[in-house]
Amino acid sequence: WCAVCKNEFPTLHQIRNIPLIGVAYKDSRADVDLIIQEKGSPFKHLVLDQDGLIGIDFGVRGTPETILIDANGAVIARWQGAMGYKEIESINAMTEAR
Repeated sequence: WCAVCKNEFPTLHQIRNIPLIGVAYKDSRADVDLIIQEKGSPFKHLVLDQDGLIGIDFGVRGTPETILIDANGAVIARWQGAMGYKEIESINAMTEAR
């Protein structure tokens, strides 16, 4: 896991009202288990994308990248790079308004 991704975990723990699905992009189960053990999991579900095809399907250009998807599967927002508290508050405001 890149340092930026690791440092983002405490911020992700601050997202409310929506389930997070993490995609471990081109990672091994062992590496995923280590980071989750170290940082705790903010994710309701975590999916391995060892070959990168999920990332390609969503147009991921780099990691970390966060994509907000509504209940109908439509992408309603996306952020490239580490999420900060400003971005988390934006997500929380969007989800609370729904």
